Amino acid sequence: MTQHRSFLIKPASWDCNLACDYCFYKQTAETYPDIEPHRMSDETYEALVVKGQIEGVQSVSYIWQGGEPMLMGLDFYKRAIEIQEKHKKPGQMISNTLQTNGVLVDDDWAEFLAAQNMLVGISVDGPQNLHDTHRFDHAKKSAYDKVFKAIELFDKHKVEYNILSVVTSETVDHAKEIYRFFREKDFHYLQFIDCIEADGDKLMDFTLRPDAYGKFLCELFDEWFEDGYPYVSIRLFDNILQYRAGMQPECCMYKNDCGAYYVIEYNGDIYPCDFFVEDDWLLGNVHIGTFDDIDKHPKHVEFTKLRHLPHDKCEACEWFDFCQRGCIKSRAFPDDGYESLNYLCKAYKMLFEHTDERYEFLSWDIIRRHRGLPAPQGVGRNDQCPCGSGKKYKKCCEKYEYIMKK
Repeated sequence: MTQHRSFLIKPASWDCNLACDYCFYKQTAETYPDIEPHRMSDETYEALVVKGQIEGVQSVSYIWQGGEPMLMGLDFYKRAIEIQEKHKKPGQMISNTLQTNGVLVDDDWAEFLAAQNMLVGISVDGPQNLHDTHRFDHAKKSAYDKVFKAIELFDKHKVEYNILSVVTSETVDHAKEIYRFFREKDFHYLQFIDCIEADGDKLMDFTLRPDAYGKFLCELFDEWFEDGYPYVSIRLFDNILQYRAGMQPECCMYKNDCGAYYVIEYNGDIYPCDFFVEDDWLLGNVHIGTFDDIDKHPKHVEFTKLRHLPHDKCEACEWFDFCQRGCIKSRAFPDDGYESLNYLCKAYKMLFEHTDERYEFLSWDIIRRHRGLPAPQGVGRNDQCPCGSGKKYKKCCEKYEYIMKK
């Protein structure tokens, strides 16, 4: 048993109790119009589980997103866990994660999430003045206090959670402020999400410009390197570190293939990615056929090839092995030209060039830490650096001694 399957489930589709104006998933309303509420039935979910948790699959991940997945109600998730257990094969590992805006969290929810060891991603864009710029309810009122009440409950019940922070044209100039705010709140797991959206061929006002985003990432790295490493996890920086240390990056956009998961809509419809929930990329439905059939579907095969469409600048780029031409969405943005250069290419090049030397040190240091080895002691400035670079210590890692001692 070696196979892994991952399902990104939208049990309430694009329905949400907030009205964030930068939400990319609102476009799903064109595919699933205003027939409200959109709610996944137990029968549809069980059909997914029966075909997902088959013999020969070692592990299955259920990633609950929206819209707002908590609109399904707590009882739905209790039944979902029972259905998973009912169809679990011997030795099979099952995991659940949930992404939420936090508005509906109460003690009962927090107790359940903790009991199920369910990792939660909760959206916080920074201090209130920045958070409230694009995140608000349908009456345009702030939900900030409710979000932090949810986080208090997570801490009280020992729920594991990550912070999800969307970077927009308004927040991109505040990298230091946002990072320091998160550190003051004692948040240790952070994910920054680039906001790039267009209305036809017109960029939305909140869309990032590549050079500004590159500056944001460089400033964020400087703050993290000087203060947060190794205590704070930032998903992008961790993925670069995984690559530099000779491991497979965890995030799908840095793998050499897409198709790492299936998106399941509320009615069981299947898509290859949540950025592409549209009629042209509908692959099937959980009530019909198997996931082996989905893998062989012509549209799925076509989608997996999009990542490999060449671009002259990509093929010649020194950062190609990590970037892998970038996320398909960023290549297709803003005009659906899948052979285009990644819209954020300049931003990532700025980050890679700015951090290259320090990642040489970090890749060695993280391997040292994982092996349980102590920081080197008694190394002379003219001795060969213990990282294996072949340079003298004074020309290499001596300047990072303070980090090795953290």
